[in-house]
Amino acid sequence: MERNKFSYQQFKSVLYDNEVDLPVYLLKLSAIRKLIENQFQIGVVIVNLDTEYEELNGWELFDSKRYLLSIVLKSISEKHKDVILSVFAVRSGIFVLFYPFKEEDKFEAFIGTINKDITEYCNAEIFSDKYVEFAHDYLPLNKDLRIERLVETTIYECLNRISTIRKEDYEKGEEHLIKLLNEGNITVYFQPIIGIENNSILAFELLSRTNLAYFSNTEVLFKINSNYKSYNKLESLCFKKIFDVINEKQLNAKYSINFSSDYILHYLMDDKNIKRIIKRDILMPSDFIIEITERSQIRDVLRFKHVIETLKNYGFKIAIDDVGSGYSTLGMISEINPDFIKYDLKLIRDIDKMPVKKELLKSIVNFAYKQDLTLIAEGVETKEEFETIKQLGVKYVQGFFFQAPTTEPQNILNKYAIKN
Repeated sequence: MERNKFSYQQFKSVLYDNEVDLPVYLLKLSAIRKLIENQFQIGVVIVNLDTEYEELNGWELFDSKRYLLSIVLKSISEKHKDVILSVFAVRSGIFVLFYPFKEEDKFEAFIGTINKDITEYCNAEIFSDKYVEFAHDYLPLNKDLRIERLVETTIYECLNRISTIRKEDYEKGEEHLIKLLNEGNITVYFQPIIGIENNSILAFELLSRTNLAYFSNTEVLFKINSNYKSYNKLESLCFKKIFDVINEKQLNAKYSINFSSDYILHYLMDDKNIKRIIKRDILMPSDFIIEITERSQIRDVLRFKHVIETLKNYGFKIAIDDVGSGYSTLGMISEINPDFIKYDLKLIRDIDKMPVKKELLKSIVNFAYKQDLTLIAEGVETKEEFETIKQLGVKYVQGFFFQAPTTEPQNILNKYAIKN
């Protein structure tokens, strides 16, 4: 009896995804066969959460987004009672929907619903829509082939279509990226980090933006760049533009600059502008906060720690960006021992309405206090958000509620004091 129970549990773990509470599509083959026997055509829709999301953000975040995506797809399925929702495999990011129909326009309308709902969901900033892809096809009515073969072939056709579209998007994006690099099409914006207690500016974060419409979403720019053969060129260009603007403005202020962990590890110490700062030609290392933006996992932690220690010894301050998402874990904070941690804006959004977010921030505030870290809350956009985080003990903030990014920082200096 115990052996049978163990075999059942093994069988279930392979064919049923407990985390999203959905079966693998193989368990639905008999239901699909019955629908075909009843003269239904079957439309197949594949919704894919790109595995690059897991590569960039880690499996925990990938699983949480996969779960959220499953909730949306279940909601869609409930509106269409005949839809069969399943996963391609346990813990995969591939969802398979089977839609039975006798009139083709109904399937087309169903595709429109999925497109609309997923777009609205992604625009709600639960995660960026560039990681959610979908394709659809019709199950061929071939009586000479087993239903397993028909379904598997159709699924792979859809996945190949997604892969082709993704490749075409990257190629198109790379053309725009090369154009941007050739033209040097980067504009530097200033956004202040504000000290709440004395209404002062801790530093200006310097943000690199382009007016190319294709890269209106900066995340898209850096995603395309991460796959480009000379991907270090973009960060090098951004740093050059930032350095030029700092020299031009001659502000009495400190500056916070984003660098990917990969650029810090492999390129930063050889960058001519960082060498100029180290030599104190014009500016001093103590004028800068280096923000570590982890767009990819740090593969060589020991070497990375050595580079960070070298930068600290020169006098640079270190911040970890987007704490609470991706690879910016508390473990990495303890490894690097930064001066600042910047709390992810997605965890600040609507914090006044969400008790779970309040508890999360409360724990981070407590952690930062005990570790003598300066916590900065990013993305504060409303008075209610500000009042909530202030009440929870946050001392430094950044966001549109205080100041949108601008190319004219002097106007901000006239409004706030400078913190020494």
